[in-house]
Amino acid sequence: MPKEKIYVSRKILADVGRGIYRTPANAIKELVSNAFDACATWVKITTNTPYFDVFTCEDNGEGISIEELRRIFKRIGSSTKRVGDNKYKKCKGSERPIIGKIGIGLLAVSQICDRFTIISKKKNQKEALKATVDLLQFEKEKAYLGDDENKITLGEYELNTIPVPQEEISISYTKIIMESLKEGFHQKLKEEFKKRKIKIKPKQISNSVKEFAKFIEQLSQMKSFKILAEYDYMIWELGIFCPVKYLELEGQIFPSKDYIGEDIDRLKKYNFKVFVDGLEILKSILFKKTDEIGRADKDFKIYKLPPYEKEVAGEKLKFHGYIYSQRKKIQPTELQGILIRIKDVAIGNYDKTILKYPREEGPIFSMVSGEIFVEEGLENALNIDRNSFNETHPHYIELQNEVHKFFKETVVQDIRKRSKERRKIEKQEQITQELNEISQKIKNNWNIDISFKIAEVDNPVPFHFDKSNGKFIFYTKTKGWSRSEKERLLQMKSIIALYLLKSLQNVDINEITSVLILSKK
Repeated sequence: MPKEKIYVSRKILADVGRGIYRTPANAIKELVSNAFDACATWVKITTNTPYFDVFTCEDNGEGISIEELRRIFKRIGSSTKRVGDNKYKKCKGSERPIIGKIGIGLLAVSQICDRFTIISKKKNQKEALKATVDLLQFEKEKAYLGDDENKITLGEYELNTIPVPQEEISISYTKIIMESLKEGFHQKLKEEFKKRKIKIKPKQISNSVKEFAKFIEQLSQMKSFKILAEYDYMIWELGIFCPVKYLELEGQIFPSKDYIGEDIDRLKKYNFKVFVDGLEILKSILFKKTDEIGRADKDFKIYKLPPYEKEVAGEKLKFHGYIYSQRKKIQPTELQGILIRIKDVAIGNYDKTILKYPREEGPIFSMVSGEIFVEEGLENALNIDRNSFNETHPHYIELQNEVHKFFKETVVQDIRKRSKERRKIEKQEQITQELNEISQKIKNNWNIDISFKIAEVDNPVPFHFDKSNGKFIFYTKTKGWSRSEKERLLQMKSIIALYLLKSLQNVDINEITSVLILSKK
């Protein structure tokens, strides 16, 4: 029998186009990535707060020609950004990786609105193109087969050219104006904006890192972002997603040039900025020293993932990264887990499962945060939303295995070792503190000056008393001492009691016991 073709309904394609991005920030990220690939140095997003009836996304990139726009709309999903092995692009003195590959960036707009306008201009052209795009057919389309499977339409657009002022002839730009916003998105932004927890108001924000730092400082006080208004969550996500530089503040543990210096410098060299309603957006991965988290290697540690570069399934896979850990739960909880970046763009949010790590490690999962920077490969493992992975792809499996191995053999083992040492030190400090209290009680009750020292060395005898200075030295590695700190302290108290009985012959044993043995229960 002859082979027969498989058809797909327009409704299915419409649903794919309409619902591939889980949050507005994921959709906007695609527009920002397009601007990055077009060598823009800035992207300005405005939301028309507090009404949220029109969104705009403007950049100073290379612009789009009429021919390019027609080619884009002729076949959504067939990007021509990469020709042959060309993976990088020279942009005003710096080299950037080309982010786009799938060619569905403009469909991201359908997540936000049903109608939008593109105004774009190339350098030294006297006219700009203006395309008005209607996506209402996405909503109206019935689930049926098209007459011609090669000409399935998902919307329509009207293309014109418009003259530009003399002062704009020498520049290039692209502006996307999004109208007829999705009702649910529009209403949620509008209603939640009134209940914002963040004190900074967009209209009062200047284009400065200082203002964004204030924004992040307030976010960092929260246990979780579940209480955040949609607007603030969108700003935070854009900072995580986009290829912008890191927020660097005085007194922070991370980001640190000691561990990701090359990554920090690379992002700065891109000379790429993103603004939302005048607020400059930065990578807001901020771990600061506090009263509880302040000592390196004791309270926190950063583990550098060994650079990986091999050919896997016929294609190069190259990545590096880090894992940060602290002895307290990381808050906000949205920073817990591993974030994967391809060409400096985040793929989804932090994965709290550590890429589905197969072992149960208790509270350790809530104490770690990390980033994996993929320089080459893994792109073919991306799902169409560029927000998740095909987890059976060889590149993803290899990355997963390497991360799991490093996490198990380096991070988890060291965390457990440091935790054990920390508990031991804390218990020793408690014993030392109690011995000092006993010393003071002996001084107050019987006017005898004695002091104590714990020496973790082996010695022929378990303790030594120096009569000349009244100092007890307990050699806790000598045989005879209990392994339990609690019982060991009772042994020390018994030794001190025997000394006092010998020295204070007129003192009742019950009095000594009340001061020493029962001083702490």
